Amino acid sequence: MVAPKGRGLTTSETTDWNKSAGDDLIVVHTKRKGEKLIRIVNIYDQRATETGERPARRLNWQKIMRQGGGGMVLAGDFNAHSQLWDPRCTE
Repeated sequence: MVAPKGRGLTTSETTDWNKSAGDDLIVVHTKRKGEKLIRIVNIYDQRATETGERPARRLNWQKIMRQGGGGMVLAGDFNAHSQLWDPRCTE
């Protein structure tokens, strides 16, 4: 995916990490001419109903956060569970 001509902005989707997380992870790199790369990571951390596993936890997060230099925006639906906001939570 590339921005319209004349804007000096390029973007590309990285699929290296997507194999182990399926559609639950999208990583896009964006860079404006003369500026540092920015990595945008969108995650959907949902438990698989068949296995109870959370595929996003299999990812190498250290590598995702450190690779490529520049900045990173981490966003998504983390399905965080905590007794701080749900006393019925057992996780």
